Amino acid sequence: TTLHVAAKNGMADIARVLLDHGALVYDTNKYGDAALHLATRHGHLDVVHVLLNHPAANELDTAIFRCCTHGDFGQTALHQAAMLGRTEVARVLLSHGA
Repeated sequence: TTLHVAAKNGMADIARVLLDHGALVYDTNKYGDAALHLATRHGHLDVVHVLLNHPAANELDTAIFRCCTHGDFGQTALHQAAMLGRTEVARVLLSHGA
């Protein structure tokens, strides 16, 4: 989705606009990645903040959002942050209950 592109490329302002206009924060791509996974994997802390703090994220079951898996490996965004050494991203995810 367009939100995935924004998340992968660190475009926090674009991600915010997309969410403001109805983009689904929890949609996954063909690999099972939510935008949160892509922002985490690429170390885009500002996008992670947008995705976790936007009202769209609060409207759904946040436990499901945080625990959504990645592809066939079953990795959460927190798993990816830990594996890739994204310490600050991991802190933010943990502060949101991951």
